[in-house]
Amino acid sequence: MLRGLTNKIWLWHPAISNRTLHVQPERRPVEMALFGEVEKAPMKLSIPVPVTPWVDAGWLATDAAYRQMSVTDKIRFLERQLGLPCDRWPDAVDIDVVGKASFGRDPRIWQADVFGKFVRPGTQRGTSCRDFSMLTVLRWLDMRYTVAPTFEDAEKVAVRQYLRELTAQGYLMELPDQHFRVLPAPHPEGLSRLRWNPQGRLTVSALRVCSERVRLDIPANQVQRLLEYFEDGHPALPVVAFVQDLMVRLHAPARTIVALLREAGLILG
Repeated sequence: MLRGLTNKIWLWHPAISNRTLHVQPERRPVEMALFGEVEKAPMKLSIPVPVTPWVDAGWLATDAAYRQMSVTDKIRFLERQLGLPCDRWPDAVDIDVVGKASFGRDPRIWQADVFGKFVRPGTQRGTSCRDFSMLTVLRWLDMRYTVAPTFEDAEKVAVRQYLRELTAQGYLMELPDQHFRVLPAPHPEGLSRLRWNPQGRLTVSALRVCSERVRLDIPANQVQRLLEYFEDGHPALPVVAFVQDLMVRLHAPARTIVALLREAGLILG
C-alpha cells in the first residue's frame, strides 16, 4: 500500500513532475469578457442637460394677451387688478424715476402693473410677508411690455429706483442681493394693538442698519432723540401715539415708521 510520495523518486507522474503545468492559466481580458466573468461598466446612454424652470403655459398666454392690449384695455385690466379707477390709484404708481419711458409712454401703467402683481397682494390684511427680487420683476415686465431702453440699462435703473421709492414709502423692505420684502399695511386698529417690546433696545449701529433697510433718512437731531428714548427702556407714550409723532418729525408715512420699529425689534404685535 502506497502511504506517500516522500522519497519515492522512482515514481513519476505528470502531476508531480511539473505541477505548474496544471495550474489554470489566468484568463485574458478578452476571454473573461466572452465568458461573462467581468462586469462591464454600464454604458451611459444620456448626458445631463440643464433644465429650465417650469412655467405655467396659462401665465404665458395671459402675458402674451396683455402685451397685445391697447393702452385703454390695459388701464381697464389694471383697474380691476387694483380694485380702483385710475383717477384714484395711489401715489405709489405715479413715481418719477429715471428711465421710466423704457416700458411705454405712460409709466403709471407699468408701475401699477408691478404694484398690483408684487406689492398689493402682500399688503392685504391676513397675508404673510412675500419676498421677491428685482430680477423677477424685470423678467416679468419683459414678457408683458415691449422694452425700449432710453439709454443703456435704463429699464434696470427705472425698476431699481421704483422699488427703492416703494421702500421709502413703507411698502417694501430692502434685503441683500436686490431682494425686497412686502410689508403689511398698518391698519388703524392694528396700530392700537401694537405694544412695546420690554427687551427692546436701540444702538447707533442698529438704527443705521434698520433705517437703511426701510429707506428712511433720519436727521441727526432726531437720531439722538430716538437713542435716548430706548436707552434704558421705551417711551412712556403708547405705540400709536409715538408713531404719529415720528410721522410729523420725520415726514414719513405710518407704514415706514412701523417698519423701522419692527425691524429694530422695538415693538410687538
